[in-house]
Amino acid sequence: MQVAILGPVSRDENIVKNQHVSQMGGLTYYCGNALFNLGVKTTIFGTFGKEEPIWLNAIKANKLICIPAKKTLKFKNVYPRKDSDFRIQYAEIFQNSLTVKDFKNHNFNQYDFVVLGPLFHDNLSISVVKFLRKFKTQIVLAPQGLIRYVEKSRIVWKNPGKVFKYLKYLDYLILDALELKFISQKNSFQNALSCFRRSGLKNLLVTLGKSGSWLILSGKKYKIKAFSPRHLVDPTGAGDSFLAGFLKAQEMFQNPKIQGEFAAMVATLTIEQHGPFQNNIQTVLRRLKYQGVLNRV
Repeated sequence: MQVAILGPVSRDENIVKNQHVSQMGGLTYYCGNALFNLGVKTTIFGTFGKEEPIWLNAIKANKLICIPAKKTLKFKNVYPRKDSDFRIQYAEIFQNSLTVKDFKNHNFNQYDFVVLGPLFHDNLSISVVKFLRKFKTQIVLAPQGLIRYVEKSRIVWKNPGKVFKYLKYLDYLILDALELKFISQKNSFQNALSCFRRSGLKNLLVTLGKSGSWLILSGKKYKIKAFSPRHLVDPTGAGDSFLAGFLKAQEMFQNPKIQGEFAAMVATLTIEQHGPFQNNIQTVLRRLKYQGVLNRV
């Protein structure tokens, strides 16, 4: 399996239980490292500033292609209470846009999946997605960046309708429950799903934190349970790691339920430590076997 990830790399400061940790961030970092550690041949097309050469050693990939930016995006993720599903985000943003000219000399037919991870509203133009649709690859979008804006350093969500312009070009969309509600502008889960189905979206992954996740694949729904961490260290990047696990599971299992549970365990292992997923397939399988999951394979 080969996967390409397109999007900004960020500098993060994560504050969990009053403990401050500084590291790289963004879907490119969390999903990319997880895929690489799961044995997937990974290429990252990342935007970042010239100030990052030392930090970039933390990114694990078979190939890292730099798309120069004015400066690297900066995040502060604050988890003010024991509920790890709630966070307050602050940011400092700079121009980190991806354009078709950044990719026109690359052949994306070699990739099984192309994952798009914008962090802010101006990081990904729809022209890039249309360009990628010309290739025989599956396109995955994490749309949270499309609705992110910054006002007085605080992140706010705006323009939910923008996301729907992208959906017909995608194979998969991954978001969390709050993003689902905001983008669909529907209060009920079923009404939100109907809204996305009417848009022509093929497959939807909805993460619910400690409540698990939903996979809606070709019109069929699968409820996936969450696995409690042995100890919670840092919940940042759990959704990105879930996505990495789900993609890897596509070549390992036929059963969508098992695919989702494999993804869920990758996310759990991620939040048991600082930084991205740093384990391997054997660790994931061992933990799943302990939970009795692999008895159904």
